[in-house]
Amino acid sequence: MKRYQRILVAVDGSKEATKALNRGINLAKRYDSRLFICHVVESKEYSRVPVYREEIKQAAVENGLEILKAYEKTAAEAEVKDVVTIMKRGVSPQKMIAKEIIPLYNIDLAITGASGLGLIESYLLGSVSAGMVHLAGCDVMVVKNKAFTENYRRILVAIDESEMSMKAFETAITIAREQESEISAVHVLHTPLAHSVEQFRDDIQDIYMKNGELLLERYQKMAVERGMQHMPISMEYGAPKFILPKETAVLFRADLIVAGATGAGVEKGLHLGSVSEGIVRRAACDVLIIRNKPN
Repeated sequence: MKRYQRILVAVDGSKEATKALNRGINLAKRYDSRLFICHVVESKEYSRVPVYREEIKQAAVENGLEILKAYEKTAAEAEVKDVVTIMKRGVSPQKMIAKEIIPLYNIDLAITGASGLGLIESYLLGSVSAGMVHLAGCDVMVVKNKAFTENYRRILVAIDESEMSMKAFETAITIAREQESEISAVHVLHTPLAHSVEQFRDDIQDIYMKNGELLLERYQKMAVERGMQHMPISMEYGAPKFILPKETAVLFRADLIVAGATGAGVEKGLHLGSVSEGIVRRAACDVLIIRNKPN
């Protein structure tokens, strides 16, 4: 894994943003990275108010500056060597961060809290974090753990036959070795074809099962070659976007899930695959989404 050298944390003053900042500080110190702290004033919120619009706009800007000042101080007190603060105004913070700020500053890891201010249902992503997960052209970490720890204890990596799965695996192995974490690999057998075929159904399912077993064994062997002598493997059955975050991650007590942005059979692009999106939305722990960023 290429170590992250330019890390961006999206902040809005919420508790979730503080959690994201703590993780960003931790990684910036670990990798001696440049840390960018970004706040976007959402202009559409104050533009709806007909009275004292300019006053509200100025108050929002001043509030944003205070947020950045406080977070910059936190990073400095934590002895992060290189901190840059960014404040912008725009109608859509998520699009501005993903499409403008991340490419402009050549960010290789974006970190966001699972939700921001105004979130109604706890299992849904906030609009900014959801937008970054969907649109960002770099790796994205969504911080969801209730308690912060310096090192992850148990990492779960999602495995399939895609190129992105291999990248996720390599990243998970690197993190596990650096942080002395336990690591487990899971492959969720999702066989819609088998369920739609009346004849030879058992034979088709057997083929899927055998392929899954061979896939996991291959990854387990690669883990040993990379210095991880013990990597439990598991094959589950059902819809991956439900099974992996709600059952497997709970079973393994994972505090970090690593998955590729797209899986097997998904066309290349910047949009998140449905499985990865489901994992991010439903997981109770931190999730790191790996992208195939162009060289």
